[in-house]
Order: sequence, then structure tokens, then C-alpha cells
Amino acid sequence: MSKKLKILLISKPTVSEDIFVKGLNDSNPNIEVVYGLYGDFEIDINQSTVITFKGKELFDFDLVYFKTSAVYADMATSIANYLNKRNIKFIDQAVVNAQITSKIYQYVIFNDNGINIPRSIYVTPTTLKSSFNVLKDKLGLPFILKDIHGKQGRFNFIIHDKSDFNQTVLKAKISNVSLIAQKYINNYGDYRLLVFGDQIYLAIHRQGKDNHLNNLSSGGNFKKIEIDSLPISVRQQAIKAAKLLNRQVAGVDMIKDKDSDQWYCLEVNENPQISSGVLLEAKQKVFASFLENYSV
Repeated sequence: MSKKLKILLISKPTVSEDIFVKGLNDSNPNIEVVYGLYGDFEIDINQSTVITFKGKELFDFDLVYFKTSAVYADMATSIANYLNKRNIKFIDQAVVNAQITSKIYQYVIFNDNGINIPRSIYVTPTTLKSSFNVLKDKLGLPFILKDIHGKQGRFNFIIHDKSDFNQTVLKAKISNVSLIAQKYINNYGDYRLLVFGDQIYLAIHRQGKDNHLNNLSSGGNFKKIEIDSLPISVRQQAIKAAKLLNRQVAGVDMIKDKDSDQWYCLEVNENPQISSGVLLEAKQKVFASFLENYSV
């Protein structure tokens, strides 16, 4: 064999793993095993998704082996889906089907399937603390830092400067929270679309009062709007986003950039407050209708 097969082994930072990789390389002259940590990766979700290992793309590898994945399950599953979409071999295949609900996973899946996402960058918490200048250059100021598992606007901060950044990263470390950075979208509010099955049953416009959050739990204003008042492309993207996650009951959050008129999907919520919150009677009515239709 003229060219060695290049294999990336991803695991935890331990001396035993380093020795193990050296042993593999010594045992077989036809392979070159490279030992990698999750902290060596950056996930950059822009017009196309790019996942890099030590600053380089993954196409150089003939095989990627997820030796450990539980500690960074969100990142592992996102990388696995990225590899799968690009026909890069990886093991174990089970990693691609892990039940993950994080924003990282959603964004990688959405962006690879034509759903518009604000540019988002994820690195491990250890790498994040020294990443302010990189994020500022890529996302501009202000940008958003938010919990990858956050709900109802919890642990979602707008970053204006390095002081904001350092304070937020410290809070995240204390709270054991992983953050994703995202381009700030200047807006007049966002839209919660209740998608049941393959149809939008209710549309709610939400607008924040005194901060960047439009969530009603953060004190924003709301009003029910006609579903047909939204562009058909936005409605199609919302339904498609829920389908990509195999959600028959979902709250899809869409937002329009008031400067560029570009629409984006912010996230798909698996538990969209259909039994609580505002417009409860309207939500109960449309959900009861969906249950009837879906049961037939």
C-alpha cells in the first residue's frame, strides 16, 4: 500500500489513550492513527457548515473513530451527522442516532438541509474562554452567547464587549453550562409557530420589552397572527425543521432580520407550552383538532 490510511481517533485526554494510539501505529505500517480531543474541534454554522479539527477540515481522514462520546454527546452526534452527510466513514454508527436535543445538533442538521440559521460557532467550554477575539471577528458585535440546552430564554446573553464575554463565560462555568455563540439578529420580534404533524396550527408574534429576548417568559408582548400572513417560504421552513427532528408536536421559532429582510430559524422546541402560558384556550382548541385529525 503506497499511501497510509489516515484515521482520526477521538477520545478523552488521558495518557493511556496516547499510548494506545502509538501502539496502533507501531502495529500496522498501513495506517496512521491521529489522536484527537473534542477541544480540538470548531463547529462553524454559516451559509454552509464547516467542522474543523485543529483548524483543518475532515476530508483528509479515511475514517473517524468516536472512541468516547458520552461526555460530549452533543458535539459527537453533530460531528457524526456532518460526516454522514459528506460520506466520510466513521464508527460507531450508533453515535449518529443518539437522542440529542441541543442547539448544536439542531443547527448542524438544519443548515445541512437548507434551513436558514444565524451564523453560529461552537467550541468546548475550555476553548471558549479564550475565543472572544475570534468570535468578535466572525460574528461582529454585539453577538449572542446562549446555553446549548437553554429554554424560555434562560442563560441567553447579549455580548457587547470583552467584559460582558468574560462575565458570561464565568457564570457558565459556575453553572456547568455549555454555550454556543451566535450572530445577533436585529429584529422587531420573533414568531412562535405551533407545528403539529405537517401543518402550522397557530402563529404567535412575540416582542421583548427591555432586553434582546422575545420570550414571553422574559416579559415580552405577544399577539396571535394569521398564519397566511407569513411568507410561504417561512411556513415551509418551519414545517421542514420540525420534520427533520421527527417532531409531530413542536414550537418552531422564526425571526426576520429587520436590516436585510432575511428569515432565520432560531430553534425547534420539543415542549412548546401548549398546556400553559398565553393564548391557552386557542392552543387547546387547535391541539384538540390536531389530535382528532392525527388519530384517524
